[in-house]
Amino acid sequence: MGGQIPSWTALWQPALVAAFFFVGQCLIFSAFGFGDVSVAVPVVSTKVIFVTAMLAIFTTERPSNAIWLAAVLATLGILLINFIVPRSERRVVMKIIGLALLAAICFAAFDMCVQEFGKEWGTGRIGPFSYWFLGLYSLALLPFANRPREIAAARMWRELLIGGLLVALQVCLLVIALSNFNDAAGINVVYSLRGLWAVPFAWLAADWAGGSEARQSRAVMVCRLFGACLLLAAVIIAILDRSVVS
Repeated sequence: MGGQIPSWTALWQPALVAAFFFVGQCLIFSAFGFGDVSVAVPVVSTKVIFVTAMLAIFTTERPSNAIWLAAVLATLGILLINFIVPRSERRVVMKIIGLALLAAICFAAFDMCVQEFGKEWGTGRIGPFSYWFLGLYSLALLPFANRPREIAAARMWRELLIGGLLVALQVCLLVIALSNFNDAAGINVVYSLRGLWAVPFAWLAADWAGGSEARQSRAVMVCRLFGACLLLAAVIIAILDRSVVS
């Protein structure tokens, strides 16, 4: 767990890790801002495909036929999510998909960097240093944030606190797993299961949470569920292929 600082000139590594995560979070929250969580979360779960591709590009690994099949299924899943959409909403859904795909690429780069840099830094160093840089980057968002008085008036403190703690917890657990077990693609399979859970959860919670899913027809949500299942199948194929190779 502990680890050590390789050298002060290597600080660019946790800085890069934090940068990928920061940009990815900005992109995915922008996608969430449009309201369709049942579109954004399944699409961003394709990051396991990008992780595998990046490992193939930047290491000696090469994609197998199974990985290409997974990429095709992931593409079909994304198309299916966008298949039954009213013409008036198609442009918004395409924006969500585009932002979620860019976020998936950033998160994939984050995972790969944590895995590679964590070998030398160790979990006890790569994590804290990355979080410190992430805190510095977050200061750039202060001009766009609501003032504390506005947040208090809207009674949003509890939601913000719970959401922030959950995000911090999942990032801590992910960094620990990536830097200790050296299997970014495998870890992402379990993590990407949220892409499947997000569709029925967003559908059921839409009335309470105020999501746009409450306005969608049953046909639209069923189509999104099938698309999410294809994305999940792509993820499973990717990890099974890595398991056979290893």
